[in-house]
Amino acid sequence: MLVGCTGLTAFLKLCPMRSTIISTLVILAAVACGTTETTEDASLSFDDELRTYRPRSVETFPRQDGGSGFYIQGEEYWPWKEAQPIYPNKVQWGYEAGSAPAKKCTAAAKTALLNILRNPPAELVAMKAKTGIDTFFLWNQDYTGARADGIAGAPILWLYEGGLMKWMHQTNRDGTCILPEAKDLRALARDCNAKYVQGQKTQCNARDTSGL
Repeated sequence: MLVGCTGLTAFLKLCPMRSTIISTLVILAAVACGTTETTEDASLSFDDELRTYRPRSVETFPRQDGGSGFYIQGEEYWPWKEAQPIYPNKVQWGYEAGSAPAKKCTAAAKTALLNILRNPPAELVAMKAKTGIDTFFLWNQDYTGARADGIAGAPILWLYEGGLMKWMHQTNRDGTCILPEAKDLRALARDCNAKYVQGQKTQCNARDTSGL
């Protein structure tokens, strides 16, 4: 049975299989049908895959600051078009301080985190019970106008000062975003649980995602 382009794309987007394969098929279907409309939001709904996300024309910044006993404290932007050093004087604080592309990525990153916190991973719940750590801070590596993407390396989640989870995300020069995924958060919590010693400042990150 032959299916029209509109029907094929709609079917793939509604398919219950949450996998990289389906996401890729959505994009391929759009290309084959002569449209890239689906690339705007095809990847935001997937919790467990590496996501390069192309923001929509309007990204709404959620005003909700947490969920399920976890909290989001604020936002910061590191504008890599600026000359070094970025820290401390060139760091931009608060959602409205970022470039227009970076604000879109930060809005998408916060949306993704809130989606995950609706049903927080077991590793994160266990980390809070063991360490008391329950707060996130959104950090955007903004390459708008920079000489290259990824100057600061991959945006890996990490724990700041032993108590604040940095929700790292990236704005590329073309406006696309690199967003964290659920397995990154699971990796961070797993590492923090393994390294936690009461009374000491824990240093942990999400670099090791093996087995997740």
